Amino acid sequence: MERPKLRNVERIPLQRGGESLLVLRDPLGLSPPLALDAAFAPLLDGLDGRKSVAQLRQSLAMIHGLRVDAEDLDEVLAELADAGLLDDDRFRERWAEAHEAFLAADSRAPVLADVLYPAEPAALRELLTQCVPRREPVPGQLRALLLPHAPLELAGATVAAGLAALPPAASLDAIVLLGADHHPGLLPFAATDRPYRTPLGTTTVAQPLLAALQRRLPWIDREAIRHRSAHSLEWAVLYLQHAWGDAMPPMVPLLCGPTAIAASGTLDAAVGELVATLEALLEDARVLVVAAAELSHLGPAYGREAIDDDARAQLHARDRSLLDALCRGRTRELLARGDDLLGQGRPSGLPVLATLAELATGGHGEILDHRLAPLPAPARGHVGLAAVRLSP
Repeated sequence: MERPKLRNVERIPLQRGGESLLVLRDPLGLSPPLALDAAFAPLLDGLDGRKSVAQLRQSLAMIHGLRVDAEDLDEVLAELADAGLLDDDRFRERWAEAHEAFLAADSRAPVLADVLYPAEPAALRELLTQCVPRREPVPGQLRALLLPHAPLELAGATVAAGLAALPPAASLDAIVLLGADHHPGLLPFAATDRPYRTPLGTTTVAQPLLAALQRRLPWIDREAIRHRSAHSLEWAVLYLQHAWGDAMPPMVPLLCGPTAIAASGTLDAAVGELVATLEALLEDARVLVVAAAELSHLGPAYGREAIDDDARAQLHARDRSLLDALCRGRTRELLARGDDLLGQGRPSGLPVLATLAELATGGHGEILDHRLAPLPAPARGHVGLAAVRLSP
């Protein structure tokens, strides 16, 4: 541990009694959450892989006035390493084992069953029927559909509005599922050839389309393991199974991560590559793009300050402006409006929205439903949910 480096993990502030804590969460799901005293935040910031342990102690004392005994520092670093939160050989071994196991599995196993929805098929079907009632079909051609990926009790009405726009399954050759992935991977996109399994059944993969995508973009499946714990596509698959049943067309599972948007606020070059490749591959095919993404994540439930009604109204309006830009295929406008507002962060699914805007250039869209939904107690926060149809 000569120059320790913290992996790119989520930090969630937590108040427990009189304690201020930081919960470190691994987006890949390879490590259990670890809670540290919030006073160690400067230490975590300093774990950049460039400083020795001695230099780290000196930096903490001189810059932050935080004096840490060598034994205490070694103990914290050992705890981080044991938890798999440092970018070291032990983590890489753990990652390699998990990656091999994922690729060897017949399908991508559900991670939300018995956590956010019932694992028993009959109970799940009943919950879907209650929360996502069938609505009168929305007529018209459909090129892409945006759905949220929140729990059923929260997002059901918005999902129902979106599913009403779906064409008959028999009219499609395949679907491309584009899901929001909050794991900060090295690559903007990650595909997998593992079919998704839920209590309602196992999807099929559009192998010819996926193989063509892999030939043209050889990097597209290098981080396939990101699918192991990403939630967005699991929700999307459930919604589509509810709408289409066993007739659900074969799918290409594709995750879109934060690196799709460069530090400068522009799109990474890989977005253009993916969009151009999909347009070429889908030109003569009957393929629908279904995206799973959310908008604002507000309040303490997401590690942010509580806000009042006026601030929520501002953020709701910001989300609406993003959807308007998406419907008009205005990527630059969408990115410009997607900055942090009132300390509540960028919209959760901004990379997905920007990718969809690029795909929708030359078409037009319609907002089917948009709401800022309060999270159920005891959580304090709101989440932006939307259903949008994009037409040729």
